Amino acid sequence: MALEFGTAIHRALEEYYAGRGDLVDVFVSVWDARRDDLDPTEYRDHRDLGIAMLRGYRETYKNRDNFEVLATEHVLRRPLPAPSGRRTACILNARLDGLVRSYEDGNLYVLEHKTFQRFDPSWLELDHQMSAQVWLGQALADDLGLEGEHVVGVIWNGLRKQRPGPRVRSRLFERHVVSRTKRHIEVFLTRAYGQYRELIATRGREVLIYPQPAQVRCAMCDFREVCRVYQSGGDWEFILRTSYHRRKQYEQDGRGGGNISGDTQTGG
Repeated sequence: MALEFGTAIHRALEEYYAGRGDLVDVFVSVWDARRDDLDPTEYRDHRDLGIAMLRGYRETYKNRDNFEVLATEHVLRRPLPAPSGRRTACILNARLDGLVRSYEDGNLYVLEHKTFQRFDPSWLELDHQMSAQVWLGQALADDLGLEGEHVVGVIWNGLRKQRPGPRVRSRLFERHVVSRTKRHIEVFLTRAYGQYRELIATRGREVLIYPQPAQVRCAMCDFREVCRVYQSGGDWEFILRTSYHRRKQYEQDGRGGGNISGDTQTGG
């Protein structure tokens, strides 16, 4: 149901930003076409929810968007490069909700629509999807003849799955600019290449572990801040030296720096 609902919301936003239809009308059309495949109660509840969400979105952002839409809904495929620069057999795929130019700074951004129930803005810094979209978004910009212009980040456009009402205190819409530097892209590509190598590794070969960021997992991880600083190019080793300590068994074994205790301050 979450996938069906999110798909219908995305379709409505796609048509809206492409200038091809009204938000609510498109959503209702897409949702009603799926009626026979959905539970009747959930169909009605989510239909009412979607209409309320999109009416609120239209009222909030009509004539207030601070960007020019250059493209909507593109599926991109691009070979993953190895650290040496050569192409691999691994193909990165992504569907971009849009490519826009900001009225504020003139730069290009990927437009990413999301429906959500809970929102943690700090997660966006760690989300590899943002880095992947910037990397692929640059290819789209080049295909559109925008050579010389750079995709510098993502405009994360969130719609809370909540009907407006007098008791609703949470923000129903979240819009955040997530910047990505060359360093972020390099870290993402290195980790993606590591995962690719792991997938094609021969039997018996040592399996390398690479981070796979996810909001729930990262929220519980003691190395979250270290990971954030590492990706942004900061002094992550200083944080490890001052806020973490090695477990005794690793000091005795003389193992490498990957075996740092995950218990901050107090140790483990």
